[in-house]
Amino acid sequence: MAIMGDPVDGTQQNHLVTYGLSFARAIRTGAELVAEFNGRADTGGDVPPPVGTDSRLLVRVGGRYTKGPVRMDAGLILGVTERDPSWGFTVGATWVFKAWQPK
Repeated sequence: MAIMGDPVDGTQQNHLVTYGLSFARAIRTGAELVAEFNGRADTGGDVPPPVGTDSRLLVRVGGRYTKGPVRMDAGLILGVTERDPSWGFTVGATWVFKAWQPK
């Protein structure tokens, strides 16, 4: 659940349900196909939601490659609702390290 305030009228708010789900499938050692969808659903029924608090849904599909402590990833982003961007992309890099050792 999420409660988002109306950015135009501070006395109004909207209640939403937030959700997300992701999948990862190894295709060989160190390589994965990944997919995710996440969004929010307006629960106001027939009442128009306040500006910026409407339903949204994004789908991401891509790949991830891991070698040692380095993980590289890239993906395509697809917007589903009319208010979402139609498409986009993402790239990233992660370096995994141990900051401290528990005693």
